[in-house]
Amino acid sequence: MSSQVHAPYHFAPLSSWVYMPEWAHLVSHDHPFEDGLSGTIEYELTNKTPLLVGGEQQRADNQPSKILWSRDPDGKPVIPGSSVKGMLRSVLEIASFAKFSMVDDNHFGFRDISNSDSRYAQKVLDSETQAYWLKYDADTCQWMLRKCQHTVLFTDDFNQFSGLRFHNQSFKLPAQEKYDQWPLNKPALLFELGARTMMGTKGKLVTVTCAQQLGTGKLAGVPVFTGSRPGKNEVKEQRLNFNYLFYAPAAEALPLENGAAKVTKMFAAHDEDLVSHLKKYGHPELGMPIFAKEKQGKIIAMGFAKMPKVLYDNSIGDIAHKQQKALNSQSVFDMPGLIFGTLAESGFSLKSRVAFSDASCSHNAGIALSKPVILGQPKASYLNAYLEQNAQSDRVRGELSQYENNSKLAGWKRYPVQSGFNAPADLARKTSVQSQLELMNPGSRFNGKLVFHNLKPVELGALLWVLNPDGDTRVFHHALGHGKSLGAGAVQFNAKITIAHSDLTPELNELRSLFVEHMNAVYPSSQPIADCWLLSPQIRHLLAFGDRGDNQDKDLSYMPLNSKDSQETTYTSSAKGREKQFLPAFCHQGEALSRNEQLKQSAPLLGRGRLNQLLEQLEKTDNISEFEREQLEQSKQATEQAAKNALLAQASPQYREYLNIIDELTPYRSKRSVDADNKRQGMRGRIDSLLANCLSNENEANETELQQICRFAFDFPFSGYIDPSIKRKDLSKKAKEKFDERKALLDAVLGKCKLEAADI
Repeated sequence: MSSQVHAPYHFAPLSSWVYMPEWAHLVSHDHPFEDGLSGTIEYELTNKTPLLVGGEQQRADNQPSKILWSRDPDGKPVIPGSSVKGMLRSVLEIASFAKFSMVDDNHFGFRDISNSDSRYAQKVLDSETQAYWLKYDADTCQWMLRKCQHTVLFTDDFNQFSGLRFHNQSFKLPAQEKYDQWPLNKPALLFELGARTMMGTKGKLVTVTCAQQLGTGKLAGVPVFTGSRPGKNEVKEQRLNFNYLFYAPAAEALPLENGAAKVTKMFAAHDEDLVSHLKKYGHPELGMPIFAKEKQGKIIAMGFAKMPKVLYDNSIGDIAHKQQKALNSQSVFDMPGLIFGTLAESGFSLKSRVAFSDASCSHNAGIALSKPVILGQPKASYLNAYLEQNAQSDRVRGELSQYENNSKLAGWKRYPVQSGFNAPADLARKTSVQSQLELMNPGSRFNGKLVFHNLKPVELGALLWVLNPDGDTRVFHHALGHGKSLGAGAVQFNAKITIAHSDLTPELNELRSLFVEHMNAVYPSSQPIADCWLLSPQIRHLLAFGDRGDNQDKDLSYMPLNSKDSQETTYTSSAKGREKQFLPAFCHQGEALSRNEQLKQSAPLLGRGRLNQLLEQLEKTDNISEFEREQLEQSKQATEQAAKNALLAQASPQYREYLNIIDELTPYRSKRSVDADNKRQGMRGRIDSLLANCLSNENEANETELQQICRFAFDFPFSGYIDPSIKRKDLSKKAKEKFDERKALLDAVLGKCKLEAADI
């Protein structure tokens, strides 16, 4: 029993840096690199813990499903090449700082009523609950709300009337299954309002208004079902065991303000199957039943439960894109995409330059079905693990970091390898969610081959590094197949390489070292450390997860959802209350690994070679990402600055001063304001000096430069030098003198550069 949050998974931190190799624009299946290598890597895979790479899944009523080995046509166990390829690619994605592209863009909602200080409680504080029927009006293209009344429908009363057997159990009968048995299109249920007195959730008697005399009353309502309600056993099947009746709908339905956005968000916060069911099988006249929380007549939350979930500000994808700005940039190609191939909706797709054969079993140490297990796992809505929590320890007082603008995803989910397979002892007879795994005993061996084509030596080194990251030390283990959360699937590789059209036998460690040296050289560490990539939080976590020996004493099991033991940490207790716990730092060799990286600013260099054409195409079709747009603008500014610097290096002193004046006045161009007029007026003295210097014989400006200076001086809205609309006779004596002086200066410069005022 652990007092800390624990799980069979952990996370390699997600970096903001995405590495695009400098040769990305040259990768092609058809045009070989000068140093490109082709050949084969033959490998032997050995499992150190029971292994299952699944194929067929057999199901039977009231029995655990059976997940069986993938087999070849002769019935022999086989590891599909795609399984090995996917496993190695996931390692390379972390090791090469690739895009975090394999992410489900879920948008979660929250509902924490465990204490009055919670964000949810504060949001719905002093709000009123209102029942509605929600329906889409195809004629007006609007979502319509029809207000109605609601009351409690206790399950035992409903069961007695209907003959059904509904109950309040978390692992059975979600709302959708109740609707399957009593659909919304059934005739309205007659009832009367009454009251029941029973033991409440706080140990005191309470009286609850509810529906009674079912089938014989004068009121008519529609049963509305919800899922299970957690609580103590003594109240779970009594006080908490109820659904609702919606009755007395209003005669008129009114449009929901900003309905499309609100309904989309509501659907996103709820179970996809329930949403789909209610959209398809809603009440034929009224639509789907919802509850809303209202303050001062405005809806602040709505959903299918009386305490509806509220959406977080951001989805997973929103946070990922904020964290990795290059994530959805189609002109940025990371190393896994270059080696294993990538598909793009628009732009360039790349073929894989590596092909994997299936791995056949050369030694089978025996196969047996495991005890029943549950392979389920928490979703990314479990903030305690899936988001970085900014705290010094594994606890935080108040709110956890949530899906807000400044939140960060925890990163690449990995299952640290374990010393053996650990099936749970008691599954409480939940056969509907149980599985039995057809596991192959440790010490079995598989042989496979991968064929590589036109890889640069450093890319081949990367491929060999992900096969065996620690080379000959043989500490690192990969995690493959089903049951990784229970300790299955720890495997290691032995590899042999053959280069095509060459008699040389390359040294594997030398090729691995090429990749390590390359990554140490390109990693943008803010610290001058030789092995900065190897010491980065991402690589340290990756290697620690694969250290089977060091992981054997760690608690890598799932926590229970709830527990009678108040000292045991559960998913529920860790996320509720005023003090919350989260997944602690992963330890390796007695050290808690840091998750903070120290990077200097760095971004992929865009637009090289044929990728420049791709960028132009993306910009024209408006498929360009915000990151690419920003990088292009910065590149454009850098190019303009470089051109300006080159021009300044060759320009006369007069022309350089002209360019400086232009820079200072450009922000005020064509603007009519006090600040703009003051700026232009203050610049007239410098323009006087500039024109005077143009008439000197020292460092003489050429004719083209003088013409540009004159055109600028005559452009009054820009330069503010001489206003052509002013009549000389209307000026004061002093102003006339200054006007004549400036006109004479301009005429003299015009004469020197052979330009007439009429030509400007």
